[in-house]
Amino acid sequence: MAPAMGGSLIKKWLQGMALDLRSLALMRMAYALCLLQDLAIRATDLTAHYTDWGAQPSYVVTRLAWDPAFFSLHLMQTSREGQALIFLVTAFAYLCLLVGYRTRLAGWASWFLLVSLQNRNPLILDGGDLYLRCLLFWLLFCPLGARWSVDAARRPTSEGEPEQVLHLGTLAYCLQLTFIYGWACALKKGAEWTVEGTAVHYAMRLDGIASPPAQWLLQHPDWMRGLNFAVLFFEGLAPILIWIHPITRLLAVLGLTGMHLGMSAFLHLGAFAWIAASASWGLLPSLFWRRLGPDVPRRANAAPLGWRWPLPGGDRALPRAPGLYLNILLVFLLLRVGYCNYYWSRHWKVLPRAPDLRLLRLDQQWNMFAPRPVSDDGYYVVAAETADGDWVNGWIAGGPQISWDKPAHVASEYPNARWRKLMMNVCQSEHQAWRKSLMEYLFSRIRKARALRLYFVLEKTRPDGNEEPLVVQHLGYYCPRELDTSLAPSAFASLSSGQEVLNLALKEAY
Repeated sequence: MAPAMGGSLIKKWLQGMALDLRSLALMRMAYALCLLQDLAIRATDLTAHYTDWGAQPSYVVTRLAWDPAFFSLHLMQTSREGQALIFLVTAFAYLCLLVGYRTRLAGWASWFLLVSLQNRNPLILDGGDLYLRCLLFWLLFCPLGARWSVDAARRPTSEGEPEQVLHLGTLAYCLQLTFIYGWACALKKGAEWTVEGTAVHYAMRLDGIASPPAQWLLQHPDWMRGLNFAVLFFEGLAPILIWIHPITRLLAVLGLTGMHLGMSAFLHLGAFAWIAASASWGLLPSLFWRRLGPDVPRRANAAPLGWRWPLPGGDRALPRAPGLYLNILLVFLLLRVGYCNYYWSRHWKVLPRAPDLRLLRLDQQWNMFAPRPVSDDGYYVVAAETADGDWVNGWIAGGPQISWDKPAHVASEYPNARWRKLMMNVCQSEHQAWRKSLMEYLFSRIRKARALRLYFVLEKTRPDGNEEPLVVQHLGYYCPRELDTSLAPSAFASLSSGQEVLNLALKEAY
C-alpha cells in the first residue's frame, strides 16, 4: 500500500511540475515583444554601435573582445545599409515568433540572430541580454506554438490534447530560472547585503541609473533596509518555490514580477526590467488560467513523461518532446551550466574554458549587485576644441556649453540604456583600450573640431551615505593631427582630487 501511495504522490508532484501550454504561449509573446523592444532601441544607434564609422568598429571588437567560439553575422557587415538589412531580417524573425508562425524555425532564427547581435558589441550588454539569450535557448525545446499561435490555428484539433506538458525541455527552463535566482542570492556575500542592509541605499545612490523616485526613497532609510533583506530573502526562496507545488510556483511568479517591476520604478534599467519581470511567466500554473475562465475546447489534465507526445495524430497534433539523443545533449549542457555557475562563485572574474557554452552563449554569471553594490559613480565632461579656438560640449546629448556642474539627473544625459552601459564600462581601467574609438566617434560629430578631451568626474559613496569630494579623471585625449604643445594634456593627466581640481580643470579648459 505504501509504495502505491508513494508512487501516487510522485505522479501528482510531477503533474504539478508540468508547464501549461498557455503559459508557454504567453512567455513566447512576452519575450518576442522584449526582443522587438530591444531591437528598436539598438536601431536608434545603428551607425554608432554596429558600423566601422561608430564608437566600436569591427576591428576593435575582434582585437579586444573576440572569442574563437563566437559567431556574428553583424560583424561581417561594416556598412549602415548592411546592418539595416540584417536588422530587418531580425525583426521579421521576431514577429514570426510573436504570432507563432512556424514557431520552432522562428525561435531558432531569433536566437541565432540575437546571439549574433550580442557578439557584435559586447561592451553595451547588460543583465537583460543575459536573461534573453539563456532563457530563449531552453524555451526552444518547449512547445511555444501549441497555443495562441498561427501554427495552432492551422493544425487540426483533436480530442484529448494536453493542457500541460512535462519533459526535459520544460525542466531545463525551470532549472535555468533556479540557477539565476539561486546564484544571484548566493553571490551576495557582502556585509552590505547580509549584515548592514545598506545595499539598496548604495544602488539608489548610483546617479548613472537612479531615477527621480530614488531621491524620494533615499529619505526613508528604514524602508530601504527592509527592501534590502526582502530582495535577498526572496531571491533565495524563489528557486525553492518553483519546485514545490503549483500554488508556490504562482507565488514565485508574482513575487519575481513584482520585484523586478519595483526595481524599474527607482532605477533606469532599460529593457532589462521587462525581460526579467516576464522571465518566469512560463511557470504560471493551470489553476491561474482556470480562474480566468475555462479553455475551449476543454483539454486533458497533463501529458505524462515520455519520449513522445501520447496524442493521436503524432507530429501533426503537437511537436514532439526531445528524443533520446537530444535529452542526453540537454543533460550534458545543464551539467555544464551548473558547473559554470559554481566555478564563477569560487573564482570571480574568471570563467572556465568552455567553448561549448561560449558557442551557444550559455556562459553566465548572475552577480547582480554582488558580492556588494558598487559605491563609485559619476558623470562625464567631454571638451572639444574647434578650429576657431572655442571649447564646446562634445557629448551626444549635451548642449553647446561645457559645464563642470553635476547634472540634475545624470541618467538622462545618456541617449538610452545602451549608451549608459557603454559609458559605465569605459570609465573602468580594464576597458580603457575602448576609449580611443569612442573619442574618434565623438570627435567626428563636431564641426571644425581640432581636439577632444574626455573626463570623468568621480564620486564615491561612503558607508554613512555621504559622498566623498569629487575627483576629475582625465580618461583620454584625441587629436587627429599635430597640435601646439600648449594643447598637450599633461596638466590634466596629473590632476589630484578635491574642489580645486574642478576649478583648475575649468580654468585650463577655457
